[in-house]
Amino acid sequence: MKLKFKQQKYQYDATMAVVNCFIGQTKGKRKELLSRGADKGQISFIEDIAFGNKRIELAEIDILKNVQNVQKEQGNGNRNRKDIRLYQNYV
Repeated sequence: MKLKFKQQKYQYDATMAVVNCFIGQTKGKRKELLSRGADKGQISFIEDIAFGNKRIELAEIDILKNVQNVQKEQGNGNRNRKDIRLYQNYV
């Protein structure tokens, strides 16, 4: 039996909403060298390279503006005015 998946519009819309929250973030990847077993001055004989997502470079205020734009596009712009007050209290 083969499983068949079709692209659902609601899945695409949800994915694009998240992606649009990070407009302005540059693409890339992160590569770090990790040592296993090296505790407080011990010599490590095993080293691994770890790959991960690039660190977020956007300022929090830019992410907030992107989120608000997504909300406006979806018709939820007026209802979330408290986001700004919460952010201002946070900073």
